[in-house]
Amino acid sequence: MKKEIINQMRNELYDTALCQQDFEKYDVKELANTNEPFFWMVRELGTTLCNIGFSKHSEWFNNEGCRMAIMRDKKLPIQHILYWNEPSSKYFYYDGWKLHRIQKEEICDIYMNVCGAAIDKMIQQHPEEANMASQPLKLEIRESAREKLKQAMEFADSLHDTSLIDCLNRLTTYSRAAVDHVIEIYEDFAQYSFGFAERVNGEYKLCGGIIYADYRTEKRWEIHT
Repeated sequence: MKKEIINQMRNELYDTALCQQDFEKYDVKELANTNEPFFWMVRELGTTLCNIGFSKHSEWFNNEGCRMAIMRDKKLPIQHILYWNEPSSKYFYYDGWKLHRIQKEEICDIYMNVCGAAIDKMIQQHPEEANMASQPLKLEIRESAREKLKQAMEFADSLHDTSLIDCLNRLTTYSRAAVDHVIEIYEDFAQYSFGFAERVNGEYKLCGGIIYADYRTEKRWEIHT
């Protein structure tokens, strides 16, 4: 990054330790070897840098989980800029030549002008992922757990307690990170309780349990991780 741009950014900092520390410790380092477009936000308690250049596209699109997340929300890479609503916030856009002061309301349009075509091309190149990105996860019930789950469902129904099925449904809403992304349900040693494991491309990730609490009078099943 050109020294004059760094100095221009430095002049926009608030006179607070957190703001100046964020810039000097993180932003300057990240900008050292790039001249690509970015958004930059300055607030009294810190700064936020968001690189949207070509090298970032490569990072986003080389990972199946990232691709699918962006398919669900094209604006995901700039959400950490859009998140803030502090009155002191100032917003800037660097286009590769100049640093421009902008309004927050302009960020999405600029972002889509810079990244929209690349995102659309990525989606076209991965049609199976695009088709699956917003689909709920499949539950795979291990053979050893099927009879126990059937009994637990019947027991929950007799109690007029929907929390077991609510837990199962909730697991299907976990964010999909791959086409091959499922939740395995297996037996637990405790009565009416189950374990679960998130499996992504054959590799196990998050594990936890659907635990039954017999001392409760409602919502007896809960997810624990």
